Amino acid sequence: MTRWPWRRPRAVFIGSSNATPGTWVESFLAQLGWTGHNYSIGGGSFTGWGPGTFQNQLANAIADTSYDHADVDYFLVCDLGNDIRATSNIHNHAKTMFEMVAAEYPRARIIVLPAVWGNAPGNNSGGCIQSIAQRVEEITNAAFGFDVDIVPETWLWLADAGGWMKPNEVHPNAAGYARIADFMVKHVRGLHVSTDQPLRLIAPRGGVNGDSSYWYAGRSGDLTSIHGVFELRNNVGVDTELGQLDYGMWPISTPYIPVVSPASRQVAGTLVVFGNGLIRTLSGLPAGAYNISHTWRSF
Repeated sequence: MTRWPWRRPRAVFIGSSNATPGTWVESFLAQLGWTGHNYSIGGGSFTGWGPGTFQNQLANAIADTSYDHADVDYFLVCDLGNDIRATSNIHNHAKTMFEMVAAEYPRARIIVLPAVWGNAPGNNSGGCIQSIAQRVEEITNAAFGFDVDIVPETWLWLADAGGWMKPNEVHPNAAGYARIADFMVKHVRGLHVSTDQPLRLIAPRGGVNGDSSYWYAGRSGDLTSIHGVFELRNNVGVDTELGQLDYGMWPISTPYIPVVSPASRQVAGTLVVFGNGLIRTLSGLPAGAYNISHTWRSF
């Protein structure tokens, strides 16, 4: 019987500054015992310009003939953060890239780490948070027909106030990058990654004062919770849209959430969260401040 010699799995990386040498990639490779080739460039994205685009990074990888591309087992696309902040549609760019990767690295599984996202000023606008959902949907549709693994809920990994980010930055610190490496290792090994951390809601609507509203949602097992405070600038009526749970936080059931007036400490009205994550009023609410604290079983 012929025994084939064991070899280390080989991986190719492209990505943003959140995947360049000195971030999390080296620890990830070391923990798994893989061989890596990292072509990530700061500012990298699908829809940007200059030498750092993902397309140019792929061209650099293809031009590197120092190893056999037929032996590449994994091709990782790391961090869509620059596309997310630019709110640029990536579907066609991603589909073209997947076609090129499949042709150049025929045995490679493509792994997409959608967003390295933390609690930082540059990440917290409602438009950016909503853009995560849009970019993930676009790359998911583009992946149809290819061997692509889109890592779920990576935008939650650093989303709490756990000190994972550099001050006033959109980049993680050493602890944040170590957390990404550990979670990516767990994902590749087929282990469930659960942060059980609170997550700020998508841009509140319906006259909600964003400067003084702090709404959070979290998942732990089959429980979903929402808590925080918000202030209405104007009176709102029945069935007014106030916000939306972030991507990946959608409830299966429809919970009814009482809102409490801090002044009277009485229930002032009820919100309802629909299956698509939209939060609407079940009854009218006058302008003023309100508290939310509610947990429900979501499946």
